Amino acid sequence: MVADRARGRVPFIAVSLNAGVEHRVYCSRFPAPQVRDLIGVHTHAPLPIMKNIQIIDGAVNCVYDLFAATEEQFALIFPGDTDIAFIDEVYERGDAVLLNAAFKAIWQRPVKKKAANGIHGTLFYELEQKKAYYPTRKDDEAINPNGSLLRAVKR
Repeated sequence: MVADRARGRVPFIAVSLNAGVEHRVYCSRFPAPQVRDLIGVHTHAPLPIMKNIQIIDGAVNCVYDLFAATEEQFALIFPGDTDIAFIDEVYERGDAVLLNAAFKAIWQRPVKKKAANGIHGTLFYELEQKKAYYPTRKDDEAINPNGSLLRAVKR
């Protein structure tokens, strides 16, 4: 192991691919710079905490995909303690350059639904009519058109 480190090789790298889930990748045969480039993190940097975002669009064949975002990327889309967002509002309040970069990275991290450790936010595209149900932009506070809570029991 000491000889491996002297040659720039690392015995393992722990990678957080999904919020709260740690995967260990054994890389003793690959030089550390190659591994860093492959997984997109530095072996000595703290691992990013990822949050899952569900995407819902107006298409009839929408499949409700999940993608992982870093906490910083998540905060760009969901300010404060909100967990519902609409893409037009996201771009109205944020910097387009930062958002484009964040979304470019997020789209590279799809999450299989079976492997997901929760859904931390929902991002709507082309569904203006849904805004009325989420006036606070918090899923737990969704309401009916008459103003009553959409869910009988608050979670």
